Amino acid sequence: MLVMLSDISQEDHDRLKQLGAADNKFWSTDDAAHAPLVAAFRSEVKTYYWQRQARRCCYCSKELDESKAAYDAEHIVHKDEFPQFMFELTNLSVACKTCNGVKKNKNVFALDVSLEEVPHLSSEYIVVHPHLDEWHEHFSFDAISRIVPLNGSAKGAETIEVCGINYLNAARLADYFLPAEFGAVQSALEGFFRVKRRGWKIKYLSVLNGLVSDLNYEPARTIIEALRDEV
Repeated sequence: MLVMLSDISQEDHDRLKQLGAADNKFWSTDDAAHAPLVAAFRSEVKTYYWQRQARRCCYCSKELDESKAAYDAEHIVHKDEFPQFMFELTNLSVACKTCNGVKKNKNVFALDVSLEEVPHLSSEYIVVHPHLDEWHEHFSFDAISRIVPLNGSAKGAETIEVCGINYLNAARLADYFLPAEFGAVQSALEGFFRVKRRGWKIKYLSVLNGLVSDLNYEPARTIIEALRDEV
């Protein structure tokens, strides 16, 4: 993938790569000699990918606000352990703060991947890669509007887990429970998605049922029944 920057010269970009490789905290440096250049690079990268990703998070596809404070520059291969890739343009994208925050430094590599350079094949990653994979080939929306793996996509399932996309699923499903207490509903839904054991899932469904039992509200009942059928 060809990525072009207009405000950062090749000389400055090469210098950033060298400095970043020597210091895994350099992305947030407060060194007066280099901080303005790093800030300019971060700003241009965020604008570049915000536009080319159609204003959407590279993992959950949530639309991102234009304000740069509302989303993060995402290091696909995390910079703490692999600072040599910190300023590589093919290792950068933009992500919502939830996906970036939950993903943190989690592994994204398949087994036996060479790290002499940024891995450039889709098969070298276990998550859906922003530049090497197509979102719609790994995810879909189910009957109750959750983001789910398309046709059992292993990459889709891993990305949902690694990036905490079920937090977004929980928030969206909680909308169906209004006017019930939104925070309590969202917390119960997050718990439902987080646990693996059937017994615990049933307990969370009981909590949800209790939160809406007095509302006689059909949209909420539909969601609870769909989740109960799934369990």
